[in-house]
Amino acid sequence: MVFLHAIRYPLYAGKVPCQINSIPLRFTHVPKSLNIRILQKAALCFLAMVFVACRSDGDDGLSPLRKKFAAFPKDGLRQTPILPTPNENIINSAYLGYTARTPGNDTYGMPGWTRNFGSRFHKGADILPTKWTTTGENIEIEYVDNKTHDSFTRVEKVKIPQDEVYAILDGKVVVENVDQRRSGYGKYVILEHRWADGTPFLSMYCHLSRIDIDQGDVIEQGTQIGIMGQTSSNSGGRRFLKAIPHMHFEIGRVIDDNFASTKAARRLDPPNFSGKYDPRNIQPYNPLEFLKTFGAITHGEFQDRRKKPAGTQKKQESSAGMLFAPANQSA
Repeated sequence: MVFLHAIRYPLYAGKVPCQINSIPLRFTHVPKSLNIRILQKAALCFLAMVFVACRSDGDDGLSPLRKKFAAFPKDGLRQTPILPTPNENIINSAYLGYTARTPGNDTYGMPGWTRNFGSRFHKGADILPTKWTTTGENIEIEYVDNKTHDSFTRVEKVKIPQDEVYAILDGKVVVENVDQRRSGYGKYVILEHRWADGTPFLSMYCHLSRIDIDQGDVIEQGTQIGIMGQTSSNSGGRRFLKAIPHMHFEIGRVIDDNFASTKAARRLDPPNFSGKYDPRNIQPYNPLEFLKTFGAITHGEFQDRRKKPAGTQKKQESSAGMLFAPANQSA
């Protein structure tokens, strides 16, 4: 008889690769009539299946590109991006206070391998509000120290964020999710933009309380998308957002244009409702590097520039209609 130790797959929010505690094979009793080679082959097949499961990160065949930042195209952008919220500290690289932090993890809201002791990849930046109100209520939140791995509890004030959220560039609304029950991102918007070479890419704005645009709209840079909120399909996520409200912000590109028809897409839980624009089919760009590399300006600076007669610049800065016109429509 073959005895296999237990294998466990801890899923921190469904994002951590599976871990194998141990897989020793113990041959406690083998009948003489049993072919040892069959046992060995069975054991090898089992280990191969475990290896495949671990290599796919427990995500049923989703692309590993989801956990690797893409490089920016060499031609860059036609427009200068603007910051997605009034929080101007995003462009100050020496200041960490613009992203969500926990008492146990200063880099919690930063992009990269910043979660669960460096074992969970965070695609976006969790941008803190500049304006909020307190409700007078308190909420108990359990945190984990990123260095000692010890858990502890704190009582936090419930805060309601009030920051506006803006389109960073001209773009088209390709996803408008108004039902927070559909996703851990809650109510969110995905815009499609163009690099200078015409290649499409995306920006994503999550956990909104209100959405002010509609799917299919072609909008100009600086358009108000909605209001920062605390929405999520996950009850634990909603609790956390009450204590540390933020707007999850991503920049990315579609991995597979035919994603909706793949087996991986059909197995998704929660289900795919946005076709190729499902967040699980998006390879990220580092969103903070994007804003810094391309010299993002504040919404106030953007408004000041628009007031000045800029000639050619004005045409370049308001080209949404031409960029996203239907193929049979002349620019």
